[in-house]
Amino acid sequence: MVYDSDFYTTRRPYRSSPAYSSYTTSKEREWREQEKQAALKKQKMVIELHEARSKQIEDIRNTQARALARDEEDFKKVAKVQHELHQKDLEKLAKKKDEIAQHRKELLRQINEKERERINWQQERFEDGKAQRMEFVLKDKSVEDYLKQKIEKLKEHNVPDNYIKDIERQLKLAAK
Repeated sequence: MVYDSDFYTTRRPYRSSPAYSSYTTSKEREWREQEKQAALKKQKMVIELHEARSKQIEDIRNTQARALARDEEDFKKVAKVQHELHQKDLEKLAKKKDEIAQHRKELLRQINEKERERINWQQERFEDGKAQRMEFVLKDKSVEDYLKQKIEKLKEHNVPDNYIKDIERQLKLAAK
């Protein structure tokens, strides 16, 4: 290193050409060697710092890539779980819809069955009523036939006609 106060390295105004002594030259060589070593050391340190920074950047990138992969994997897991839950919900809805449809079918079947039973009951009542009317008609006819037989017997027994007409008139009024 050069110092202003160094006796050998300062220029003297009274000399026209610089005087180099072997001591000055060796000191200068030593100084240059030190500067060279310092520059090499600095260059080596800059290279090492650059490599360390590159490694640090690479490590950060790898860490970010791993975190991104982990996040993506977590997202896929969550998406899969949500998809499965959605499928289960859809299955439950479909099952419930089927149950409702089945219940509706069952209710309609029961309603139709009750309606058929009611119609059959009404038909039976109608048939019973028809049969009763037929019975009444047959009974009335048999009563009428019986009365006609009796009147014929009265005629056979020579009952006067005015009595017979009076009986017929009374029977017809009663029939109405």
